[in-house]
Amino acid sequence: MMSIQIAKKIGYKNWQAYEIDKNNEKGNGLVVVRLDSSYSVPDEAYGIGAKWVYSFNLDDILEALEELKN
Repeated sequence: MMSIQIAKKIGYKNWQAYEIDKNNEKGNGLVVVRLDSSYSVPDEAYGIGAKWVYSFNLDDILEALEELKN
């Protein structure tokens, strides 16, 4: 499984898209933590069964990770 944080200044969109794509190729789950709806999300995060969390709350992230295991 993999978790990424979508934030305003965490790096180039290119590396996020690359990491999401490679993670998906391996068959791993993805949790997207989107802290603000105005932040863009790489297209690769859509349509792959990713779990979305809209806060940086540990319980919410752990719940999403648990859902991916089932």
